[in-house]
Amino acid sequence: MAGRLGAVPVVIYSALRLLLMGAVFAISYLLGAGILIAALLAIIVGWSLSFLLLKPYADAATTWLADRRKAQAAGDIPRFSAQISADEAAEDALISGADSEGETPAEPDAPGVQPPSQGEAETEQ
Repeated sequence: MAGRLGAVPVVIYSALRLLLMGAVFAISYLLGAGILIAALLAIIVGWSLSFLLLKPYADAATTWLADRRKAQAAGDIPRFSAQISADEAAEDALISGADSEGETPAEPDAPGVQPPSQGEAETEQ
């Protein structure tokens, strides 16, 4: 499982930031700050500390995201999951099948509007 987490530095960076914010919240709450003040301190101090202490993790996450985006643009890795890609391919097949028959894909018409008959469509052109 450690290899799996090492492959996604965004998860590690996010988890460390949440852990840091949780620690600041717990410490400030235990020192007598109310929940709202502790939450505000956790956000502000947690962000500041993560900016200072977690810079290598942030850089690794940024690099990973940029490399992933480049690979997606080049077509090396899929942009979406296999299920979404299969749905997209099925929709494309339906649309191209309708186009090859000379039809346009069915669109819902506005209520009460009748589509023009074949003869009316030819006279308008």
